Amino acid sequence: MKTKLILTLLLCTSLVQAQVNVDWFNFPGGVSLAMDSANNVYTANWDYNAAGDITLTKRNAAGNILWDASYSNTDNTRHEVATWVETDHDGNILVSGTIRSGFSNPVNAASVLMKFNGAGTLLWRVVYENNFDGSSTRKCLIDANNNIYVLGIGTGSNGQVTKVKKFDANGGTVWNYFDALGLGTPVTFKFTGDNNIVIIHRSVTGILNGYSKISLSGNKIWTLAGMASTSLGDAAGDAFGNTYIVNGTPSQLRKLSPNGALIWSQPNPFNGNKVEVGTDNNPVVGGYPAVNYGVVIAKYNSAGNFLWQHLDADGPGLALLALAPMRLDASNAAYIAGSTMSSMGLCKVNSDGTSAWAATTSSGYPVWFAFGTDNNVYVTGGTTARFVQVPPVITCNAPINLSVTNITGSSAKLKWTGIPNIIRYTLYYKKSTDSTWTKVNPAKSKTSWIVNNLVCNATYKWKIRTVCDTVGVNTISTFSPVQTFTTGVCRMGDQELESQNNVVIYPNPVNDITTVSFDADGASDVSILFFDAMGREVNSSILQNISEGRNEIPLDLSALKSGIYFCRISVDGSTEFIRIIKN
Repeated sequence: MKTKLILTLLLCTSLVQAQVNVDWFNFPGGVSLAMDSANNVYTANWDYNAAGDITLTKRNAAGNILWDASYSNTDNTRHEVATWVETDHDGNILVSGTIRSGFSNPVNAASVLMKFNGAGTLLWRVVYENNFDGSSTRKCLIDANNNIYVLGIGTGSNGQVTKVKKFDANGGTVWNYFDALGLGTPVTFKFTGDNNIVIIHRSVTGILNGYSKISLSGNKIWTLAGMASTSLGDAAGDAFGNTYIVNGTPSQLRKLSPNGALIWSQPNPFNGNKVEVGTDNNPVVGGYPAVNYGVVIAKYNSAGNFLWQHLDADGPGLALLALAPMRLDASNAAYIAGSTMSSMGLCKVNSDGTSAWAATTSSGYPVWFAFGTDNNVYVTGGTTARFVQVPPVITCNAPINLSVTNITGSSAKLKWTGIPNIIRYTLYYKKSTDSTWTKVNPAKSKTSWIVNNLVCNATYKWKIRTVCDTVGVNTISTFSPVQTFTTGVCRMGDQELESQNNVVIYPNPVNDITTVSFDADGASDVSILFFDAMGREVNSSILQNISEGRNEIPLDLSALKSGIYFCRISVDGSTEFIRIIKN
């Protein structure tokens, strides 16, 4: 076993934009990086010497190295190569690797998977399928039940092919999947939004990509072979079982159905070779510009329509190359790491296609990065580093220039001046004599809102505030000053409404018994109040824990005198009025 020298470097950062700081970087780098819930950082590395070991390194979020752990290989004819590191949901760390034989011309001997706990203790180690089957590993994934899936090469019925092996949390074999069609060597694999696995393959000779999808039970769902491309391809799946693949130069984005059939194909106006699917089920494509180096990121919707592209995602003058895989965060912002040859770089584009930031730090080439729960990004490659995201300072102002127009006996148009770069508005209104407000959420593009189902000849109050976007943190402005307006005089027809919860009252006109029918989201409290033409409450019903879906509520109105009444129904935070005629 070899001893490793660890050096800590002075900070050296090149900022393209001011929304990120690189607060530390140090040796060792790694072939992969994983995080736990406490933002501890795990990297895997290996020693290319006789009896060389795989070493797992743990850092805390501040970059301090807490421990190194390894299995002490004593076979001087072999050395062990780390390929990937992942953390499970119990805080344990999985490391995949390949055992190689020889030194000057090493050959793959066997595959290895090791599990360590958070203190660095080796819990178990599996060498498979035997000590010299010529297998190798590429990457591992861990599912919600802490099962481990290892991608690599293994010997199937038709020779050495792409292989996925599933282990349980104790290291026991669950199943083996072999590529029976010879799609090529494994490049990477990912979980899909519909809880399956998509695999990307590359031919050993020639310029062909292959793609396949398997279930978590190890069954083939579909395969796609022989996709000509001068560059590596990529694939990602949505929650509906569809798969998006990028392939070829010039690049094409294709959408495949759950059974692998082509739905549509769109050209990329750049050399796209990475794709991910966001929580909105829309694909994001990354890659190089058509000429020279750098990072381009573009987004399509699920119908294949182009939404936006950013042709200089890494900023002016940076021109990253040797790009690492693209990743999306929880807000669907896209990140790609790359190298300037002397330093590791990382850039971020917001979910709307605008620039967020780009930065570099020594040294070398990045290979993988992960998001911490602290909103920071951790990168490994030549070194390991933390990129600290600094939220922009945004002043959240309340809307101004409030006014009311188009006032009738049952509606009014509330207007304001819009605020840029926000999430939405929250608008409250109520009859001045009421104790509770009705709340609506106008979209950020709105500068007016029509309130319907108002009581005629009544005074109303309203106020509005802004919900601003501060990189994932909702900042809310103060309310505007309360505004007032008075609805028009009562006339026949003023109280007809457009229902938001599909509210229907029948029969109407009513003799004695009528039925209120409406939709509810479930476990709702519903109030049904009746007012006479002067706005006085004459009947009320409060219903608790209304079931989800369509509800039919019978009401006895036999005690009311003949005339015109207004029924106010509050369901799921929405209040509506319907005019009732009592015979």
